[in-house]
Parts: sequence; C-alpha cells; structure tokens
Amino acid sequence: MFDYVWLTNIFAFLLLYVCFPGVLIYLSFFKKINILDAIGSSFSLGFVLFSILTLCGYILNLNISYLHYASILFNLLLLIYIILARDKIKLIYEIPQVFIIILLVAFGGAWISLFSGWYPRGDASVHMQAIIGVFNDEYIKNPSYALIERPLIPDHAFDVYYFLLALISRYSEIEVPIVWHYLSPILSFILPFTLYSFFKSITFNKKIITTLMISFFIFSCYFTNIMNGTVYDALVYPNRVYLWLILPISLAFLIRFLRSHKSIHLVISVLTATSQVFIHQQGIIAYFLIGGGMLLISFLKGRKDDYVMIFNTLLLTFLLAAPFVFIKLKYNKGFIEIASAPMWKEKYNFTFFSENFFSFPTNYYDLASLSISIFFVFLLRTHKYLILVVSSSAIFTFLVRYNPIAVPFLGDIISYVSINRLNRLVFHYVIYGFVFYLMCSFFSRKMNFSSRSFYAFLLTMSMCLVGFSAWGSFKNGDFRHIIRNGMSSDVYTAYETVKDHIDINSVILSDAITSSDIVSFMNVRAVVIQFNGGVDIINIDNERKLVSSIVIDKDKDGGYFNNSLAENLKKFGVDYIIVNKNKFKLAGSISELHEIINSCLIYEDDFYKIIRIKFDAHPC
Repeated sequence: MFDYVWLTNIFAFLLLYVCFPGVLIYLSFFKKINILDAIGSSFSLGFVLFSILTLCGYILNLNISYLHYASILFNLLLLIYIILARDKIKLIYEIPQVFIIILLVAFGGAWISLFSGWYPRGDASVHMQAIIGVFNDEYIKNPSYALIERPLIPDHAFDVYYFLLALISRYSEIEVPIVWHYLSPILSFILPFTLYSFFKSITFNKKIITTLMISFFIFSCYFTNIMNGTVYDALVYPNRVYLWLILPISLAFLIRFLRSHKSIHLVISVLTATSQVFIHQQGIIAYFLIGGGMLLISFLKGRKDDYVMIFNTLLLTFLLAAPFVFIKLKYNKGFIEIASAPMWKEKYNFTFFSENFFSFPTNYYDLASLSISIFFVFLLRTHKYLILVVSSSAIFTFLVRYNPIAVPFLGDIISYVSINRLNRLVFHYVIYGFVFYLMCSFFSRKMNFSSRSFYAFLLTMSMCLVGFSAWGSFKNGDFRHIIRNGMSSDVYTAYETVKDHIDINSVILSDAITSSDIVSFMNVRAVVIQFNGGVDIINIDNERKLVSSIVIDKDKDGGYFNNSLAENLKKFGVDYIIVNKNKFKLAGSISELHEIINSCLIYEDDFYKIIRIKFDAHPC
C-alpha cells in the first residue's frame, strides 16, 4: 500500500543530509540572499559537504553511522554561525510571476514523476544491489555487486551518492527500493529551483528566465529521445543527478565568476564540479567539455579576460579532481575496455569513414542546436553569457561525438558509452527556449503587447502544459495500482514470490535475471547476476557453468546432474536453488538432487520453484 509518509520522510532526510546544509553554506558565503537561488543551489552545495564527509569515511574506514551524526553536527554548527551573523544577511525575494511558474513546474514535475512507472532491471538493479550492500555494511567502503565474493562496482569506486540513499533508507526505516523509486519526485520538485539559479546566472532578463523554464518543461516531458525517457521518470539515477542538479550550478557559478571576478564564485564552481566525480567520473567530463567550448568561443571572440578566467577555473578544477579521477580509473580500466568493445560500434550504429576512423550517427536535435548556436555566436551581439554557455554545450559536444578522430581516441579513455551520453549535455531546452523568446518578443513589439500581457500569456501556457502533462501521467500511470501496491512497474520480479521463503544473508543460485531481480530488493548474494548492458563486467565464467549444469532451458530435452555438483554447491555456499519455470527447469529431478546433497523443495507455484540446500543438516 502506497504511503505518503514515505515522501515526507525521504524528503526530511534529504534536507538533513544535503539540502539544509546547502542552504546554510549559501547563507554563510553571501550577504545578499535570493531565496530561490539559495534553494536552487542547496543540493549542489550540500552534496559538496556530504562528499567531503564520506571521503573522510573512506580514508579512515569509519562506521556508516558517522555520516548521520556528522551531518547533524555540521547542520548545528552552520546554523549557529548563521544566527550569530544574521545582521549581515539581507534577503531578496523574487517577483511573483517567476515564482509561480517555478512552483507550477516543480509540482507538475513531481506529480509526473510520482505516477511514472519504473524498470527495476538493468542499471537500476545494479544501483539497488549496491545501495543494499552499503546499507548492510558496517563501515564505509567501496560499493559492490551482490555476487558471492562481493567484487566492487568498477565505475562507482569511492561513490558518495550510494551512501546518501543508504543513509536515507537506514534512518527513515524505509526499504531501499522505495527510497530509490520515490526520491525521483522529490528531486523533480527541487529541479526547477536549480534551473532557476542557472538561468539567473546566464541572463538577468526575467522574461527569458520565465520562457526558459517553460521550454525546459516541454523538453523534459515530450522530447524523450534525448534522455531515453522523460527527465522525471528516473531522476534518481546517478548520471541524471549530476547532469541536472549539480552541473548547472557548477556552470552558474563559473558565469558568476566571469561577471563578478569574485574568488568565492570560482571556489564554488570548482568544488561543485569536482563533487560530480563522487557520483560518476563522467560528470566532470561534462564540465570540462562545456568549459572547453566556452574557452574556444571566448578565444574566437577575442574576450581575453573571460578566456583567462575560464582557463584558470578549468585548470584549478583539473588539479583538484585529477587525483580522484585517476584513483577511480585504476578500478575502472576494465570497465572502460568492455564499454568500448566492438559490440558497441554495432549497437550505436557508428558512421565509418575507415576501419580506424568512425563517429556516432548525427541526429536532428544536435544538428538543429548546432546550427542555431553558430548563428547565436557569430550574428547575435546581445545576451553574451547565455549564448556562451548554451552554444558551448552544442558546439563542443558536436566536435566530440561526431569527430571521427576523437571518437576512437576517447573511446579508449572514457568509453563509447560515456561519449554517447554526451548528447544529453546539449542545452536544447535553453537553445529552443531562447528562440521561442525571440519570436514572442518580436511579435509582442509588433502588436504592442505589454509586459503584463507577455507574462499572462506565459503563465496561461504554463498552467495548460503542466495540467495536461500531469493529467496524462495520472491517467497513464495507473493511479489505483500505485496507491494499492506502492510502486508502479511493468516487471513482476521474482522477489515478490521468494521474499517470504528465503533468509537474508543467504546465497541463491538461479538464472542471471531471476537472481538480479532478487538481490535488487533484499540482502542476499547470488552465484550469477545480469550486468547492466548484458556484458559481464566481472569474470564469472565458472559460476555460469555451474548454473547451466543445474538450471537448463525448459525446452531442452533430457538433462542430468554431473558428479561434481555437490562439491561445487559447497564451494559457493549455495543455500537456495530457485527455478524460474517460465524459462527454465532443473537438469534432473528433485529426488536425484536429494541423493547428491541434502535438499528439499520448500515452495512451488506455477512460476517458481524454491529448493533449500543444507550441507550438514536436514533442509526441511
């Protein structure tokens, strides 16, 4: 049964660990405080502090509970400092029109996310089994797969984000899968405030900010090819958290540094950009690519001051982030090799110019955004920083993804998978939103519309868009199913069947998908799992042979248990054999298995069969 208390509790602990410290840090550094800007920057700034605390936990091998109490302590210290310095703080409130549209988009996005379905396999399975492992470990250490030897997840070495979710689950006493699924609507509510901080940095024009907010909502809901889904359906994913909640703030403070020359803006930009490494190292790549585009455009336009400041910012970020990136690459080298295997060339349908020179196929979004960006850079003389940032995202991403020299080279460094995700860096919603603003501005001048009429039009448009999208999500998301069952998923996993029949901390043997479905929801280990992307990140050939000797395709004739079965089951410490009867069957009969090793059929229905194994006692 769905419980709205889940949302309030998850939100409360997110505030405790990240958002509230972020607001306090913002208040500590700035005298003139824009409330909306403080809220928008809170996740990114708070995550910097949480990353530092977690990194200390890694280095000193501290108990995971240390993060909880350290967060409370820093909240109190920051709050005391704010109270003592309250006379120096001046609050600035935003005009109602912008605030109303931000709230509309925030509530609309949260509502859509709340009633969106989810897919608990693939990447989600890996993330959840890692978080469950972190949740159940006593000390802060690298996240691992739920395999018998618990090998660490290479591209998430020294991860911080997993510990955030594990802490929320532990102290809210809400199960990890529920935290995973229902953190998305909460982050969706915060997202428009984050984007407001970004928009406010690249332009002071409130009409443009309002238009960009509406444009973002349109792209986030309806242009699903860019993100392989809407922005809202899985905002909890690590590669979306850094892309939408941290990267914009990093760029925002970089632009503020170019405007103000204040070192505090430089420091915040560098720290927030570096914190992305502790979610996934690809985040820092995004920052450098867009920063590189800004560097190139500033050079071509002859803006020496901007060029020098951008270069210094990127250099400082590199010096700070490089040690952490190289440490992570030590673990991640094998993953990068696999993620750049020949199979990905076929999957991504590369355009080949020769055997050693190839690039990603072009798409309409990128080509259109590139053309508009070039027009902005060379023909538009106003809105300097807006054009600088958004055009950089389009031009430099194009120069990388569609460069037949760069793609083979970078594939060996960051992987084809990471390069493919660069198309998400292009600020399409800003580019087309700005074009829409220019069109509206042109027609409003021709027709003598007042500013009030302009805002009324945008507000009406926002309300219609949000209402239509929210109703569609409510209707298509199967409201009754979500309210009754708690989570909306198109996949009925094995966990629903086996959860009452197997013990925690046990070892299960089943096919890869069934095993992953179970370890994603409960604290058990599996002989084999399904890796994200279907490629074996860890060598489990021997384990796969064992599974295939016990659980075989249901359409396969005959079958028998080999002589080494008992020895192998003992070797891997198997407690349960679980057979997905839709696709598989045992290689032999239950009685034959019992003759080889102490075993007992403890549960069977039309879909699953569960066999308990006991080496030194009767299994039933």
